[in-house]
Amino acid sequence: MKNLILAGAVPLFLVVATARPPADDEAARLRPSAEPVAETQPPPPPAESQPSQLDSAPDEAEASTVNARKTLLDQLDRDFQTLVNRSPHRDKLLKAEAHLDAVNDNSHWTEYARATSIIRQVPDAASIPLLMRYLVLHAERSSRHVYLPEYRKTLEQITRRQFAIHYQAGPNVPEFMTRQVAELNQQWWQKQKATLSLRHDNMTADQLAMIAKSIRQRVKSSGDFSGSGGDRDTAYGSYHNVYYRLLKKVEGDSLNGLPVGGKMIPLFLGIDSDDDEQANTRQAVHSVFPYELVWILAEYAKQGHRKQIQSIATSTQHDTATRLICHLALFRSGSRYPTEAIIELLDQERDLERRLIALASLRWSNQAGQDKLAKTLDDQNQEIVAIAACALKSPVTTETLQTLQQKLENSTSNTPSMLYSAMGNLNSAREKRAWQQVLIHSLKRNLDDSHLGYIVNGFVDSWDIPYAQYSPTREEDNLTRARLALQYSKDGIEKQADAVAKAKTLVQSLQTQLNAANTIHEIRQTELRRLLALQSENVIDSQQPQRAQQRLQACVQDVQQIKQQLNTETIKLQSLIEQQVAPHKDAP
Repeated sequence: MKNLILAGAVPLFLVVATARPPADDEAARLRPSAEPVAETQPPPPPAESQPSQLDSAPDEAEASTVNARKTLLDQLDRDFQTLVNRSPHRDKLLKAEAHLDAVNDNSHWTEYARATSIIRQVPDAASIPLLMRYLVLHAERSSRHVYLPEYRKTLEQITRRQFAIHYQAGPNVPEFMTRQVAELNQQWWQKQKATLSLRHDNMTADQLAMIAKSIRQRVKSSGDFSGSGGDRDTAYGSYHNVYYRLLKKVEGDSLNGLPVGGKMIPLFLGIDSDDDEQANTRQAVHSVFPYELVWILAEYAKQGHRKQIQSIATSTQHDTATRLICHLALFRSGSRYPTEAIIELLDQERDLERRLIALASLRWSNQAGQDKLAKTLDDQNQEIVAIAACALKSPVTTETLQTLQQKLENSTSNTPSMLYSAMGNLNSAREKRAWQQVLIHSLKRNLDDSHLGYIVNGFVDSWDIPYAQYSPTREEDNLTRARLALQYSKDGIEKQADAVAKAKTLVQSLQTQLNAANTIHEIRQTELRRLLALQSENVIDSQQPQRAQQRLQACVQDVQQIKQQLNTETIKLQSLIEQQVAPHKDAP
C-alpha cells in the first residue's frame, strides 16, 4: 500500500499496511488478568506534587520528562477542545471523552469500549488528539494492554493510516508510550491538523482498501466462525456456522462506524465494480467462505444499499461465491429467502464448502428448496448428503423418509455424524416410527459402541427422551441406552394409545350430549310457538310464554357450551392422533 504521509523520509511512527499488529491486540475484547502487582497499583502523582526526599531537588532529567509529558498532554487537550467546538459531532465526542475520563482500574474499566464505539461511528479529526492523549494517560492503567492497542486500532481506522505505536509490557510503559505519541504529534499531527479530512468520500483507493481490510479483520475476530471445531468442508462445520452464526445478533460494536457510501461494497467483496459491464474484469477469489462479509453487507443493506447488493447478487457476471455472500447478506438484513436463486447457484457451484453452506441455508426455503434437498440425498458425497438431511423440515415426504431410513440403516463408521443429527430435527409420528425401526435394526447389526451411540443420540432427540430415562446412572454403554430408549418409546406409544382412546370416549360422550341438547332445543322452540299462539287467541296470559322463552334461552346456552367443549376436545383428539406413533411389531 502506498505511504500516505508527506514526501520525504518515512517517519518512524508510520508503517506499511502489511505490518503485523502486536500480539496483545488479541486480548482487546476480554477482561485481562492483572499484570504484576507492582504494575497494577494506581499511578504515582506527578513528580512536582510528590514530597521531596531529604529536601533534595528533583533530578533534572526526571523533571524534564515530567514537563515534556505535561506539555504534550496540554497541547493535545487544546487541540481537542479547539476541534471539538467546531465539530458537528461535538456532543457525541464530548460523551466519548467523558467515558475515557471515567476509566479506572475496577468498576469502570470497560468505559474505554463505549468511547471507541462512539469515535468509530463518527470519524472526526477531533478524535485524533483525544485518542493520542489517552494513549499517554492510560499507559499507567493496569489494563493498559487492552486500552492501548484498542486506541491505536481506532486511530488507524478513522485516519486510514497505520501507526507504529505498540504496547510493550515492562516497567517503563508510560515513558515508552509518551515518547511514541510525542514523535507522532511532532512529525505528523501538528503538520496535518489544519488540513486533515476524515471524510470517507475523500479516500484514495488504497485508503479504502486498507479500511475495508481493517473492518473485515475486526468483524471476523468478533464472531466465532470456526464451525465449533469442524473443518470448513464438512457438514459439521457448515452446520454450526450457518445455523448458530449466520443470523446471530452481533454483540459489541464491531459493525459500528462503517464507511458511508456504496463504493465500499465492491472493495469488501474483492471485485473491481458492481457494474455488470466491468465486473468481469476480475473475479473475486474466496478460498475460505468469508462469513464476516455476510454480516458487513447485511449492515450496508440496512443502511440503504439493498439495491446495490441485490444487483451484485443477481448478476451472472460475478462468481458464485460473491453472489452467495450477497444473497445471504440480504436475507440476514430482513429480505425474503431467495430459494430460486440459491438453487441456481447450487447447480453451478463446484466448491464443496460453498455447496454445504448453500444447502444448509435451504432450511429457510419454500417447498422448491425442500424438494432440492430431497434430490440431493442421492449425492455421492456423504458430507453433502448429511447437510441436506439436516436442512430438511418436518414432516418430509414418504419417499424422502424412506431414503433417509435406508441410509441410516446402512450407515457405517465413516458416515458423517451430522446425518444422525437429522433424526432429531424430524419428529413427526411417521418419522419417529422410522427412527424406531432404524434403532431396532441397528441392534441386530452388532455395531461398535461409538457407531451405535450416534444412532441412539439421534433417536432420543427425535423422541425427546429425558437423559435420565435412557442413562439413569450416566455410566451405561450405548447398547444399554438403546434398549432403555426403545422401552421408553414403547411405553410412550402405549400411553399415546390410552390417551387417544380416552379422548375418543370423551368426544363421543359430548356428541351424545349435544344431540340430546339439540332435541331439547327443538322441543323448547315448539313449546314456545304453541304458547305464543294461545296467547294471541287470549287463551292464556303472557306469563307462560315468558317462562317458556327463558327455558329456551337456557337451552340455547347449553347447546353453545356443549358445542364449544366438543370443538375443543375434537381438536385435542386430532392432535393426539397426528402425534400417535404406530407400534412396531419388533419393538421390545
